[in-house]
Amino acid sequence: MRQLITLPRLQGFRLTGFQPTFRHDIEMSLNGGPHIVLGGNGLGKTTIMQAVVFGLTGGAGEAVEEDKTLRWDHRYFRGRLSSTLGATVEVDFALDSNELTVRRGFKGPQLTGFRAGRSKKWIEVGENGNEAEEAFERALKDLGGYQSAHDFAFIVHRLLYLPESRRLLAWDTGAQVRIFMMLNQDASREEWFNLSRDRLKKLDSKKRHTHVALGKIQTSLTSLMETEEQVQEKQEGDDSVPFLPPPDIASWVEELRRAGKESMAAEESVRTLRRALSEQSLVAEELHERIESTEAAMISALLSKQERESSLPLHKLLENAVCPACGTVDFELRAIAEKNAREHGCLLCGSAIPMESEPELATLRSQLSEKLKAQRALEDSLLIAEAKLSALRGREDELEERVNSARLREPVLSLTAPDLPDTTKDQLLERQNNLQKEEADLEAQIYKLQSSLRKEFQRFRSQVADRTAQLGDLYARYATSFLGLRCELTETEETDRLLNLTRFVPKFNGCARENPETCSEAQRFFLDIAFRMALIDLSSAFSDKPGTFLCETPETALDMSYVDNVVRMFDRFSEEGHSLLLTANIQPNGIAAKLLASVSKRNRPSHILNLLDIGQLSDVHVATLPKLRATVRKTLG
Repeated sequence: MRQLITLPRLQGFRLTGFQPTFRHDIEMSLNGGPHIVLGGNGLGKTTIMQAVVFGLTGGAGEAVEEDKTLRWDHRYFRGRLSSTLGATVEVDFALDSNELTVRRGFKGPQLTGFRAGRSKKWIEVGENGNEAEEAFERALKDLGGYQSAHDFAFIVHRLLYLPESRRLLAWDTGAQVRIFMMLNQDASREEWFNLSRDRLKKLDSKKRHTHVALGKIQTSLTSLMETEEQVQEKQEGDDSVPFLPPPDIASWVEELRRAGKESMAAEESVRTLRRALSEQSLVAEELHERIESTEAAMISALLSKQERESSLPLHKLLENAVCPACGTVDFELRAIAEKNAREHGCLLCGSAIPMESEPELATLRSQLSEKLKAQRALEDSLLIAEAKLSALRGREDELEERVNSARLREPVLSLTAPDLPDTTKDQLLERQNNLQKEEADLEAQIYKLQSSLRKEFQRFRSQVADRTAQLGDLYARYATSFLGLRCELTETEETDRLLNLTRFVPKFNGCARENPETCSEAQRFFLDIAFRMALIDLSSAFSDKPGTFLCETPETALDMSYVDNVVRMFDRFSEEGHSLLLTANIQPNGIAAKLLASVSKRNRPSHILNLLDIGQLSDVHVATLPKLRATVRKTLG
């Protein structure tokens, strides 16, 4: 069984040579709980956060960001440094119980030094390559369970760090799938899954190019045929290659595609019925519990009434098995009395005792009866849907085997360049025939890979169902703390042209928020934070080690009524032993002061990096410096 990955826990960082942005070097230790980079606008809060993340990963490259506009590296810091020659960033962090330190300069993204343990020597750039990078990647694999440094960078950028650009995870299907698979490596084939998805995209791209080339040839053929008709060049006895229809493999692939769509629709129907059946079962169980509770209350009330109206000997019979006639202990007589009491009869003879009707109980029993009928109907529908799905999958397998057999009989084809000049009719027909076979072959490969990816994803999600439920519980705690109303994590399917995958989205007020626009700006940002912290909690439960969350907090997106809720959410995270590194503006009664309330007054200065003492102050800051310093003192208590 493969090891689960361990999230890094920051222990501190050092920035040197960041003139002119900062007046001197910066050092901060993190020892659990909230730590705040506190300052005004333009004093360098974001620069510090970016430098820490750069120290860990070297920036956000192609392995982290598909979107080129969101990539960044050492060049981001140009203009923030007077010179890149002497500037460095060092970050101390732990993987499990192993302390590691990385160091980077700003001439490039590469590591300039790596150290495993405070007492160990630095491994630096050597003559024959970057030994520091190699040692760091080995440590990530051996100590953290990562497959590569790229995976580590992805976890840091897409899970542990939320920048001011608000790169959300809550609605990003691809990033969610990759992270959740990495956090559950014992149950997933994350590396194979990602490589297969990349191959699927390349196959689809190649098929589209082939289709375009085929269209050009067909256009050329149509034009050539029209020309031949006009000049009447076609004569009897012409032995040119006839216009060839698509080979059988193409029609089989089309049939396979239709079968696949029907199979996917049947799978969705089965999933929908299972979800509905599960919901009905939960409601029925709740009704059962309410009926039992109501009946117990009625029996208790009945016994109390009988005790009041009957003599004390009957009470002794029920409690101590004492016969009301002779005073001897008789357990069989008590059993008969208890049975009669449960059936609402006389304790001695069992005769029916008139009872007042219980409207609530009758209503509950009626509701339960309806739910049980609906449950049985759903069970019948589910059996039919599962049988249909089984038949469709059998047909799908049969067609796939037929297509694969046909593909193996076809010769290996090379794709002709689509922009070659028009040639003879025979050559165009031959090229058309080859491209049709090529397109059908690519279609068959795409279908087979899609089927494998769907089955792997379903297997993985089934295997981690308990962990998914645990993630939902953790998320509900954080998200509900922020919103002030019940907020859950629910799964929805994102429609994708190549591969449909499920993703986690928030659900509150009875509505699943399937896209970010269904939430306000503040809700989007802080529900995303709740999702990230729930994932960190889940991973930490696997490794039994706390993690770290880095966040540039947008206080301006919050009104007064939500500040306390956000603080409560962050406090929950800190109580689990995790570290928080946040940025905050200097504001009276802001997030910083409320978060630090959980830290003893003596320790608060070590939890704040005050940029009034470090940053280059503007004229605006200088003009209001006494007021700013007074606010900082109040923040520190």
